[in-house]
Amino acid sequence: MRVKNKNIFLIAIIALLFLAACGPSLAERKRMADANYKLGLKYYSEGNIQLAYVEFQKAIETYSEDRDSYYMLGIVNNNMGKLDEAVKMYKKALSIDPNFSDARTNLGVVYSSQKKWDEAIEEFKKAISNPKYQYPQSAHYNLGLVYINKNDLQKALKEFETAIRVQPNFEPAYFQMGQVYDRMGKRREAIINYLEAIRINPGLIDAHYYLGLAYYKEGSKKLAVEEFKKVIEAAPESEFAASSKRYLNILK
Repeated sequence: MRVKNKNIFLIAIIALLFLAACGPSLAERKRMADANYKLGLKYYSEGNIQLAYVEFQKAIETYSEDRDSYYMLGIVNNNMGKLDEAVKMYKKALSIDPNFSDARTNLGVVYSSQKKWDEAIEEFKKAISNPKYQYPQSAHYNLGLVYINKNDLQKALKEFETAIRVQPNFEPAYFQMGQVYDRMGKRREAIINYLEAIRINPGLIDAHYYLGLAYYKEGSKKLAVEEFKKVIEAAPESEFAASSKRYLNILK
């Protein structure tokens, strides 16, 4: 009996050693990675980028298919100015989930920062083509910015208009439409869009400034003075305020 019990004991020890050698199960690794991911999000929301980076890195080391941690590493690296590394992280997230349109849009934004316009366009269009994408207005808006940089103003307008159809109170798109119409010399259309941007966000200093400038160019001096004064009052130390003061001196 003693020999039999001893054998059972040895088998149990061997089984435990085997399990220890195998490491945590897949479910356990996912759970651990999720804990690191959530802690990383907490640090990121608090503005502690370095600690956030460490936690997201731990997550992918624990579970190499953690799509969301790769995505957040892309965001963190972008914030740190490490654009090539951000591209790698977004691409890794997309290799895990090709339909991850948030990653495609952010990848397009990084390509835009690198002035890789054609690559950016490709990513934004892929994001838009996903019918399940929750924020297509973001891809349309950023695609419009690319077209501005390529000096294709008509395509830019089309993208901003589409962004607004998706999200009617999308203030950045109204502001950029104002900028595009300004470049086209269509002052009235520019004014309409600046006013709409300000209606949505009354504190938008650059919209007040460019609205004042549009009024000035149109010859509406009184309205221009009102807008330049708003800029100076709201942001007295800004470059917009300094420029507004120069225009006010001209308009005296």
